[in-house]
This record gives sequence, C-alpha cells and structure tokens, in this order.
Amino acid sequence: MHVRCVQPASGHHRMTQLNVTACFVFLLCTFLALPLSMAFTGMKFLEDCPIQPLIPLYLLVGGIIGALKNSFPEAQRC
Repeated sequence: MHVRCVQPASGHHRMTQLNVTACFVFLLCTFLALPLSMAFTGMKFLEDCPIQPLIPLYLLVGGIIGALKNSFPEAQRC
C-alpha cells in the first residue's frame, strides 16, 4: 500500500488564512468590547454623575488605556 502526499490547493491556503484573520478580528473585537464600553459610558456621563463626579472620568481613562493595551500587545512587555 502506497501513500501519496497531496499538496493542498492554493484555494485551501487562502481559506485557512481567511479563517485565521476572521478569528483574530473576532477575538480583538471581543477583547475591546469592555474597554470601549467603559470609555463610551464615561464620555456619556462625564458631567452627569451626582454621587461621585470622578467616576465617569475613571471609566473614560480606564477604557482608553484598556483599549490601547489590548490593541498593541507588544506594549504589555514594558
């Protein structure tokens, strides 16, 4: 019994690259959802928090820093 090595077609390689790219974009959007929602909530209520006026500012700054940290993973080494 002989086993033949079959080279994958070029279309298969493109499909695999497309799957990897789609997976990366999905994970990036997933990891950016919480920081971006923090930043948008902070922007929306920046002047409207009667209990503690600094909470929206903390949300805004924390959301922006979190989004940047998730967007540029090589910056986490510092």
